[in-house]
Amino acid sequence: MQALKKLVRIYDKIEGLVLVASFVATVSLVAVQVVMRYIFNNSLSWSEELTRFIFVWQVWMGTSIACKNNNHIRVEILSSVLKGKAKTVHAIIGDALVLAFTIFLVYDGFIVTGSMLRRGMLTPAMQIPMYLMFLSLPVSSICVTARLFPRLAGEIMSLFVPLPAEEA
Repeated sequence: MQALKKLVRIYDKIEGLVLVASFVATVSLVAVQVVMRYIFNNSLSWSEELTRFIFVWQVWMGTSIACKNNNHIRVEILSSVLKGKAKTVHAIIGDALVLAFTIFLVYDGFIVTGSMLRRGMLTPAMQIPMYLMFLSLPVSSICVTARLFPRLAGEIMSLFVPLPAEEA
Protein backbone atom coordinates (compact mmCIF):
# COMPACT_ATOMS: atom_id res chain seq x y z
CA MET A 1 0.00 0.00 0.00
CA GLN A 2 2.86 2.35 0.85
CA ALA A 3 4.47 1.67 -2.55
CA LEU A 4 1.20 2.54 -4.30
CA LYS A 5 0.96 5.85 -2.42
CA LYS A 6 4.55 6.64 -3.37
CA LEU A 7 3.78 5.81 -7.00
CA VAL A 8 0.75 8.13 -6.94
CA ARG A 9 2.86 10.95 -5.45
CA ILE A 10 5.46 10.47 -8.20
CA TYR A 11 2.72 10.51 -10.84
CA ASP A 12 1.23 13.68 -9.31
CA LYS A 13 4.61 15.42 -9.48
CA ILE A 14 5.24 14.31 -13.07
CA GLU A 15 1.76 15.40 -14.11
CA GLY A 16 2.21 18.79 -12.47
CA LEU A 17 5.65 19.29 -14.01
CA VAL A 18 4.41 18.35 -17.47
CA LEU A 19 1.50 20.79 -17.22
CA VAL A 20 3.72 23.61 -15.95
CA ALA A 21 6.31 22.92 -18.68
CA SER A 22 3.60 22.90 -21.34
CA PHE A 23 2.24 26.18 -20.01
CA VAL A 24 5.72 27.74 -20.16
CA ALA A 25 6.14 26.41 -23.70
CA THR A 26 2.79 27.84 -24.76
CA VAL A 27 3.49 31.27 -23.30
CA SER A 28 6.99 31.27 -24.83
CA LEU A 29 5.67 30.29 -28.26
CA VAL A 30 3.04 33.01 -28.21
CA ALA A 31 5.60 35.60 -27.03
CA VAL A 32 8.06 34.62 -29.78
CA GLN A 33 5.27 34.77 -32.35
CA VAL A 34 4.27 38.28 -31.21
CA VAL A 35 7.89 39.47 -31.38
CA MET A 36 8.39 37.89 -34.80
CA ARG A 37 5.20 39.38 -36.18
CA TYR A 38 5.40 42.92 -34.82
CA ILE A 39 9.15 43.56 -34.61
CA PHE A 40 10.57 41.48 -37.45
CA ASN A 41 7.41 41.62 -39.62
CA ASN A 42 7.65 37.88 -40.17
CA SER A 43 5.65 35.14 -38.47
CA LEU A 44 6.27 31.50 -37.68
CA SER A 45 3.81 29.44 -39.69
CA TRP A 46 3.80 26.56 -37.24
CA SER A 47 3.63 28.30 -33.84
CA GLU A 48 -0.15 28.75 -33.72
CA GLU A 49 -0.73 25.12 -34.60
CA LEU A 50 1.74 23.86 -31.98
CA THR A 51 0.26 26.19 -29.37
CA ARG A 52 -3.22 24.85 -30.11
CA PHE A 53 -1.92 21.28 -29.97
CA ILE A 54 -0.31 21.85 -26.56
CA PHE A 55 -3.40 23.69 -25.28
CA VAL A 56 -5.71 20.78 -26.14
CA TRP A 57 -3.45 18.39 -24.20
CA GLN A 58 -3.24 20.86 -21.28
CA VAL A 59 -7.00 21.16 -20.98
CA TRP A 60 -7.64 17.44 -21.11
CA MET A 61 -4.80 16.54 -18.76
CA GLY A 62 -5.91 19.30 -16.41
CA THR A 63 -9.10 17.34 -15.83
CA SER A 64 -7.05 14.76 -13.94
CA ILE A 65 -5.65 17.38 -11.56
CA ALA A 66 -9.12 18.86 -11.10
CA CYS A 67 -10.39 15.37 -10.26
CA LYS A 68 -7.53 14.82 -7.81
CA ASN A 69 -8.36 18.07 -6.02
CA ASN A 70 -12.13 17.54 -6.37
CA ASN A 71 -12.42 20.87 -8.22
CA HIS A 72 -14.78 19.97 -11.05
CA ILE A 73 -17.84 22.16 -11.42
CA ARG A 74 -20.88 20.77 -9.64
CA VAL A 75 -24.27 21.81 -8.40
CA GLU A 76 -24.25 21.50 -4.62
CA ILE A 77 -27.82 22.38 -3.74
CA LEU A 78 -28.73 18.82 -2.74
CA SER A 79 -25.40 17.87 -1.17
CA SER A 80 -25.40 20.99 1.01
CA VAL A 81 -28.64 19.89 2.70
CA LEU A 82 -27.74 16.24 3.11
CA LYS A 83 -26.02 14.94 6.23
CA GLY A 84 -24.18 11.77 7.23
CA LYS A 85 -24.63 8.64 5.16
CA ALA A 86 -27.09 10.31 2.78
CA LYS A 87 -24.38 12.80 1.81
CA THR A 88 -21.96 9.91 1.24
CA VAL A 89 -24.49 8.04 -0.92
CA HIS A 90 -25.03 11.24 -2.92
CA ALA A 91 -21.24 11.54 -3.44
CA ILE A 92 -21.05 7.88 -4.51
CA ILE A 93 -23.82 8.35 -7.07
CA GLY A 94 -22.15 11.49 -8.45
CA ASP A 95 -18.72 9.88 -8.68
CA ALA A 96 -20.20 6.71 -10.21
CA LEU A 97 -21.86 8.80 -12.93
CA VAL A 98 -18.59 10.64 -13.63
CA LEU A 99 -16.76 7.29 -13.69
CA ALA A 100 -19.25 5.88 -16.19
CA PHE A 101 -18.80 8.96 -18.36
CA THR A 102 -15.00 8.79 -18.26
CA ILE A 103 -15.10 5.10 -19.18
CA PHE A 104 -17.29 6.05 -22.13
CA LEU A 105 -14.76 8.77 -23.08
CA VAL A 106 -11.91 6.23 -22.94
CA TYR A 107 -13.81 3.84 -25.20
CA ASP A 108 -15.14 6.43 -27.65
CA GLY A 109 -11.88 8.40 -27.54
CA PHE A 110 -9.94 5.38 -28.76
CA ILE A 111 -12.51 4.84 -31.53
CA VAL A 112 -12.12 8.44 -32.74
CA THR A 113 -8.33 8.28 -32.38
CA GLY A 114 -8.25 5.03 -34.36
CA SER A 115 -10.36 6.65 -37.05
CA MET A 116 -7.88 9.54 -37.30
CA LEU A 117 -5.00 7.07 -37.41
CA ARG A 118 -6.59 5.09 -40.26
CA ARG A 119 -7.28 8.25 -42.25
CA GLY A 120 -3.65 9.32 -41.92
CA MET A 121 -4.66 12.95 -41.45
CA LEU A 122 -1.85 15.43 -40.78
CA THR A 123 -1.90 18.94 -39.36
CA PRO A 124 -1.50 21.59 -42.08
CA ALA A 125 1.59 23.48 -40.88
CA MET A 126 3.67 20.94 -38.96
CA GLN A 127 2.50 17.73 -40.63
CA ILE A 128 1.95 16.07 -37.23
CA PRO A 129 -0.50 13.15 -37.29
CA MET A 130 -3.91 14.35 -36.11
CA TYR A 131 -4.48 11.22 -34.06
CA LEU A 132 -1.89 12.54 -31.58
CA MET A 133 -4.18 15.46 -30.76
CA PHE A 134 -7.24 13.21 -30.47
CA LEU A 135 -5.28 10.82 -28.24
CA SER A 136 -5.48 13.44 -25.47
CA LEU A 137 -9.13 12.50 -24.81
CA PRO A 138 -8.73 8.80 -23.99
CA VAL A 139 -5.38 9.33 -22.21
CA SER A 140 -6.77 12.02 -19.91
CA SER A 141 -9.93 10.00 -19.35
CA ILE A 142 -7.81 7.03 -18.26
CA CYS A 143 -6.06 9.34 -15.78
CA VAL A 144 -9.37 10.61 -14.40
CA THR A 145 -10.72 7.06 -14.20
CA ALA A 146 -7.62 5.98 -12.27
CA ARG A 147 -8.20 8.81 -9.80
CA LEU A 148 -11.93 8.07 -9.43
CA PHE A 149 -11.63 4.37 -8.55
CA PRO A 150 -9.84 4.85 -5.20
CA ARG A 151 -12.03 7.81 -4.26
CA LEU A 152 -15.19 5.85 -5.04
CA ALA A 153 -13.86 2.83 -3.14
CA GLY A 154 -13.12 5.04 -0.13
CA GLU A 155 -16.60 6.53 -0.23
CA ILE A 156 -18.19 3.07 -0.42
CA MET A 157 -16.02 1.81 2.45
CA SER A 158 -17.01 4.84 4.56
CA LEU A 159 -20.64 3.69 4.40
CA PHE A 160 -19.70 0.76 6.64
CA VAL A 161 -17.89 2.86 9.25
CA PRO A 162 -20.07 4.17 12.08
CA LEU A 163 -20.44 7.98 12.04
CA PRO A 164 -19.85 10.12 15.12
CA ALA A 165 -23.11 11.10 16.89
CA GLU A 166 -23.02 14.74 15.66
CA GLU A 167 -22.87 13.69 11.97
CA ALA A 168 -25.50 10.95 12.08
